[in-house]
Amino acid sequence: MKPQIHIRPVISILLFWSALALSCSERLSETRSSEDCPPIFPDYKEITVPVNIAPLNFRLEPGGKCKVLFSARDYQFTLSVSDYVNIPLTKWRRLLELAQGG
Repeated sequence: MKPQIHIRPVISILLFWSALALSCSERLSETRSSEDCPPIFPDYKEITVPVNIAPLNFRLEPGGKCKVLFSARDYQFTLSVSDYVNIPLTKWRRLLELAQGG
């Protein structure tokens, strides 16, 4: 007697894993690049920052997935965020060190 493979459970399992894989993939509905500063809170735009200050973390308003670019002279780093920008301390210190006096 030949072993029987029950197709219905196999197909159900494959469909489940396929649906799970597709639902977990992230797709951006709209992307755009902008030179304009988005609204942030607290509003740190056009301020002078002391070189020994802690990272100036902020919230984007309204929230949404984006990339934030920080740069000073030849150093730059990018953070991918949803709505709150939490700047890593080591990168922040390097940024301020290079921006000092400039």
